[in-house]
Amino acid sequence: MAAPTPADSRGETPYTVEQLLAIHPFPERFAGEKRIERLWVFDLKGSPEALWPHIADTSRMNRALGTAEMHFEERDGKRWGTARNGGVRHEWLEVPWDWVANQWLTCLRIYTRGFMRAMFAIHRLERLSREVQDDGREREAHEPIATGTRVYLYFGAVPRGAFGATALRLGFPSLERAYRRVLPALADQLDRRRGRTGSVGRARAISEHRRCTDCRHRRRRAVRGHRQDPHPPSQCSRQTHGKP
Repeated sequence: MAAPTPADSRGETPYTVEQLLAIHPFPERFAGEKRIERLWVFDLKGSPEALWPHIADTSRMNRALGTAEMHFEERDGKRWGTARNGGVRHEWLEVPWDWVANQWLTCLRIYTRGFMRAMFAIHRLERLSREVQDDGREREAHEPIATGTRVYLYFGAVPRGAFGATALRLGFPSLERAYRRVLPALADQLDRRRGRTGSVGRARAISEHRRCTDCRHRRRRAVRGHRQDPHPPSQCSRQTHGKP
């Protein structure tokens, strides 16, 4: 059974496992097999476009999560992977991924050794209308509105016998804790970087505005006429007005 999915900050319930699999069907070859499933949902700061390069870079993400190191090689035009999880060697065929940039990716691994026979994963990003605060609440109406992202992480594993099923059930909680540590931290880091970039851009615009000859003349005329500056920094372009 899938882990329970909490209601989101807007009072709407996220996709259930069944709803998500209706969008991204489980591979037909294993669809009728018993499986262990987990679905985790995160409401994060930032846009899908900002988060996607980091979430889709699974090699880098796995290092941040602290998962076992993976090794890949090509055999007869197919990509094979190996790793050691829980002291057990795992070997699998990496089926080519499906994805739409900034929206979703799905991947299937077919195992020849290890705790499972197959693992199907879905990473889906959906844009939220309001930015999510650090405590998970939606910003109030009078607060600045920005774009947030809902991230769905689904893992469906077809275990290899009772021992494999037990190992998977024991391993999923630590993976969930790792994601709950890494993803919010990543979103916060990107949000701070976005804030610094915006501040630098505003400061540069103000500096250019002050140095622009045409703007200086406009400001002087405004002061003499006791009017507000009719030509604020947001409308200044030294390329248009000429350099001093």
